[in-house]
Amino acid sequence: MTPDTTTATGLTGRDWQQVERAYASSSPYNYAVLDDFFTPETFTSVRSQLLSNWGWQYKNWQANELYVRDPQIPEIQTVASELKARLPEVLNGLEFVRCWAFMHQRNVGLKVHADNGAVTVDVWMTPDEFNLLPEAGGLLFFDVKRDPAMMIHEFNTVEWAERYFAEHTRGKTETVGYGCNRAVLFDAGTFHESDRVRFRDDGADTYRINLSLLFDDPDEFARRRRVYDD
Repeated sequence: MTPDTTTATGLTGRDWQQVERAYASSSPYNYAVLDDFFTPETFTSVRSQLLSNWGWQYKNWQANELYVRDPQIPEIQTVASELKARLPEVLNGLEFVRCWAFMHQRNVGLKVHADNGAVTVDVWMTPDEFNLLPEAGGLLFFDVKRDPAMMIHEFNTVEWAERYFAEHTRGKTETVGYGCNRAVLFDAGTFHESDRVRFRDDGADTYRINLSLLFDDPDEFARRRRVYDD
């Protein structure tokens, strides 16, 4: 089959079959790197809407990072639909269930954890010129996956996640370096953490920002959440 090298509405064209092969062959981590993820127009629009999102101002500006859940950015839903069409093996039976963004205002990355879903697409949204450690700033993947029976707090909060991780790791890791408009498609159950973060500290324009799209079986996603919502 001829690779899809055309440009979609919001995504840069690429060999999507190769992306799925990379994801499958990188076990036990299960990830694939997609450079130039958004088209230039989509990247500029999404970044602008993230930076101006009203949600940041209601967060704790003394915290290490700021967090916005489900930003209302039209291009995100479009891109999620395009990913579903182009990654039929990886996203088989899954739906786009959540989106979030982190702004790392203290140059402190996220500690080891797993995500609450089946597959995550993480996109870095800050220009490379603001990354003061070009060899770092990305993601570290570990040789540990969460147990399907685990509750969310057991794999997604620092104290619980670090305990589980320490008990199960054999010390193997893989690192994906930072790149502006680079996406990392990965198994959301794989434990991971931010690599060293050192971006220019000149305001929101220069802070490290990552945007994450989460795919999951909607029923399973609801089941894991139900105990916390009741």
